[in-house]
This record gives sequence, C-alpha cells and structure tokens, in this order.
Amino acid sequence: MGLKNITEDRYTGGKKEKLLKFSIVGLIIAVGIGLFIFGDEDEEISVSSAENDWITEGNMKEKTEETSFLIVDVGGAVKDPDVVELESGSRVEDAIDAAGGLTADADTTEINRAAKIEDGQKIYIPFRGKADPASPNSESTGGSNAGKVNINLADSTALQTLYRIGPVTAEKILEYREKHGSFKKITDLKKVDGIGDKIFEKIKDEVCL
Repeated sequence: MGLKNITEDRYTGGKKEKLLKFSIVGLIIAVGIGLFIFGDEDEEISVSSAENDWITEGNMKEKTEETSFLIVDVGGAVKDPDVVELESGSRVEDAIDAAGGLTADADTTEINRAAKIEDGQKIYIPFRGKADPASPNSESTGGSNAGKVNINLADSTALQTLYRIGPVTAEKILEYREKHGSFKKITDLKKVDGIGDKIFEKIKDEVCL
C-alpha cells in the first residue's frame, strides 16, 4: 500500500469520525430542545388542570354552602319566637331549640317534632287552652284553627282522630310528607293513597296547614 493510499484512508476515517460526533451532538441538542418544549407544555397542561379542579371544587363548595341552610319562622309557645337559620335536613324539634325551647304552657299534642322542615316554613307551637291564630296558608272558610289537625305537623296519633283515617292511612300521610315535603294546600290530601273525594269532604273542615 502506497503512502498516498494510507493518507487517503486516514483522511476518510477522520472525516467519518467527525461526522459521527456531529451527529451525536446534534441528536443530543434535538432531544434537549424537545424536552424543553414539551416539558413546558405538560407543565402548562398540569397547571391548567389543577386550576380547573380548584375552580370546580370552589363552585361545588359555594353551591353546597348556598343550599345547606334553611330559614324558618318559629312562633307561638316558644321562649324566643323569631326567624331562625337551621341546617338542611333539620326537624321541627331543631327549630324549637333554635327558638329557645318550649314555654311552660306549650301544647305539643298535635305537633310532630320529628317532622322535617322546609325553607321558608312557618312553625307555630300552640298555647295550652288558647285558640290558635288562623294560618295564612289555610284553605279553611275562616275563623280559628283551634281544634283542627295540622296536616304538616301532626303525628300519626293526631291524624287518626280524623274521620276514616286509620293507622295505615296516617302512615301514608307521613310518608307523603317525608317524600314531597309539607302540603301546600289542603286539597293535596287527595294525592295520598286511600283519601278520596268522600273522605276529603268529611275531613276538610277538620284540618289546617
């Protein structure tokens, strides 16, 4: 092999080695740039997702706070008659406690203290031996509600004092109230299974809201 051939081989090998090195360096730079670019995008997506989660959780919390309280008016034979704020799902007993508790002359004979209450409801505890004021929601033809059964507050025993209302029908009234909330009008009693037009006509003057 001549000197010329040896020189050419060395030149060609060196050139290939330099090209290989440049290729490796170029590849490393390309990978670095790719990681930099896509890494930022992933971080941005991650931050955006976190912000969305925070906003969603904030909205849900705000919505829960808006609907977790009830405002009810408690009057009659309680120590501190007033408009009170209660947690959602509260019962008549909770409203009585919030109004300072019962007075000594309170008559709870026809009051179902376990009944759930609704936002904006009026809860009146009658005084023993005194006529109750007429309910603003009552469909009665006038006069006092004294002696009448409040179908939104009465328990099973009180409901059974009504004409043809036995334990089974009384329980259905309580179930209806539990499922649909307080009766909006007296005629809604006819929506309860077992109370038809004839029975309703007999009891309509004996009940109130």
